[in-house]
Amino acid sequence: MAHFYSATLDHFYNAIDTTIHTVLKTAEEAVRKLEGNKITKEEWRIQFRHWVIRGFDVPIQIVPALNPIWEPITSVDFNKKDPNSGAITRTTISKSLPVTGPTISLPTDQLPPLTSTPWESFHPPLADTTGFNYFGPIPSGDARILATFAYSPQTGNFLQRRTVTSYQWAPGSPSNEYLLFSETNNFLTDHFEVKDSLGARKLSINGFYRIPPKTTYTINKYVQTPQLTFYNDTEVGNRETFISATAKKYDLSIAWTINNQIDIKIVHDTGFENALEMVAVDVVRGGTPATYTITR
Repeated sequence: MAHFYSATLDHFYNAIDTTIHTVLKTAEEAVRKLEGNKITKEEWRIQFRHWVIRGFDVPIQIVPALNPIWEPITSVDFNKKDPNSGAITRTTISKSLPVTGPTISLPTDQLPPLTSTPWESFHPPLADTTGFNYFGPIPSGDARILATFAYSPQTGNFLQRRTVTSYQWAPGSPSNEYLLFSETNNFLTDHFEVKDSLGARKLSINGFYRIPPKTTYTINKYVQTPQLTFYNDTEVGNRETFISATAKKYDLSIAWTINNQIDIKIVHDTGFENALEMVAVDVVRGGTPATYTITR
């Protein structure tokens, strides 16, 4: 806003504004960090046979009987048959170590439950499946044989495996992360309004206002503030109970800074049609920008 007093002659006044106004919004963002790693591992198990005495046979026979208990193992010895020479060698195969996957986002504060694929039968590669007792070794001190006696790969297989998936928290999870951030928008002056001391509004022609002599008048500058996106997720402020895995935002303050400078061109009144041709006197009014702030 600028006040002027016109002296002895009619003048034209042209208000110009090249300033930029700003609005600065400060907010806080919170998100529950729920990151973990998927661990995939393979489990093996084996089923043995017992030697049992079948007493009702004549003569008495010692026969294999299936042990109903599956026993977990991490490796197995077996007879390997060379497909070219037919030579048999004793070989050990071990299951692979657990594999930890990359860091992933998890949906809640609870780790997903352990899952597994169904148990499936398998043979060690190039195992001599036709030979007696090709799985091994027999546990120390145990007079059992492995469960392949009198069975072929087509009718029985007593070595099984499955894939087990579990999860573990990544370092620093679960935890809340907070971030202060700001958003800035610029906006321009919308229009000017010129009034005399009685409050009567002056109209402009080609941007110029005619002001008679011995008149006090006021030039007002009006702005239209920009539309803002407001953040009102109040749970951000309660750090004891915040659990959202989706980022939430909460406004802390909004500050509008209005540049009140007005550049004014003054020319003698020789008719509106001649105003642009006249030599102008440049006057600057307005001082320090005004800032209006709301906080919560």
